[in-house]
Amino acid sequence: VVPFAGNSGQTDIDDIIRIAREAERQAIVDNARVNPQAAARALMGEFGFADSQWSCLNNLVIGESTWNYKAKNPSSGAYGLFQSLPASKMSTVADDWADNPVTQIRWGLQYIKSSYGTPCGAWSAWNSRYPHWY
Repeated sequence: VVPFAGNSGQTDIDDIIRIAREAERQAIVDNARVNPQAAARALMGEFGFADSQWSCLNNLVIGESTWNYKAKNPSSGAYGLFQSLPASKMSTVADDWADNPVTQIRWGLQYIKSSYGTPCGAWSAWNSRYPHWY
């Protein structure tokens, strides 16, 4: 291992580990069309959600869209992983909301945080209603 300029020892190792983890996380996010679950899990921390919230988020999105970022409710028009209604609300994150699962994930995690506090809060609300919604 070649030390970074100005650093030595443990700092170099910590920097290398941090850079490797960020690269791995970015690769997962870049692969979101193939594996939106992994991307969502990788992005949860950006919104302050611990990994312990994963099972709630996973169950919620399975119930809403089965992790299909092109899912559309034929009666309501709700769209995407989190079934945004109207779907165009996701444009607050980016204009590519219709075909970019990362945009949908970021929108959905922000919606959950602002409306329910946590994915488990949203999952609880979803389960308390029939037909299910959150």
